[in-house]
Amino acid sequence: MKSTEDIRQALLALTQEESLRLRSYAQWRLRGLGRKAQGMVADDLLQEAIVATLDGRRGWKEGVSLFQHLIGTLRSISSRLRAKKYEEYLESEIVTSGDERLMDLDVTTMNPQRILEAKEQLAEVMRPFEDDLQALKVLKHLSAGLSAKEIQSELIISQQEYCAIAKRIRRKLRQMELVATPG
Repeated sequence: MKSTEDIRQALLALTQEESLRLRSYAQWRLRGLGRKAQGMVADDLLQEAIVATLDGRRGWKEGVSLFQHLIGTLRSISSRLRAKKYEEYLESEIVTSGDERLMDLDVTTMNPQRILEAKEQLAEVMRPFEDDLQALKVLKHLSAGLSAKEIQSELIISQQEYCAIAKRIRRKLRQMELVATPG
């Protein structure tokens, strides 16, 4: 295991290209971790790898360059984060009792005007499907919040039948310009 002074000297000797490659690798490892990255950015992960090396949690073996050692340390730390069994939440995302603002309460409060508008919009979407009983049933179940599997089970239809009905619904809604076309 290398001494703290050896590590410091090797850090100073890293080339600009190696530093950029380390930062790029750290960024790549953090991509896809979502909240498990705990708000880390590439520089945070790189600093964690350096600190772990300096304080001895990650031993730098003889015959391995510092660059290669740090790559392995970055991989190890990011893999440990990925393996966590739960999602991390930012402290600002956790609402404690009494922290509710008026806007938070307004969103969850039943508003008769908003309910009426939502029902009218739903009726407008369903109106063109009055002649297609299966599509109308699927839309009603979707509006109730059921998943595709739940709808298939409830209506006793196969996945293929469900997909065909959903395709008809999308096609008609596109014709009505109620659904944005991909593109």
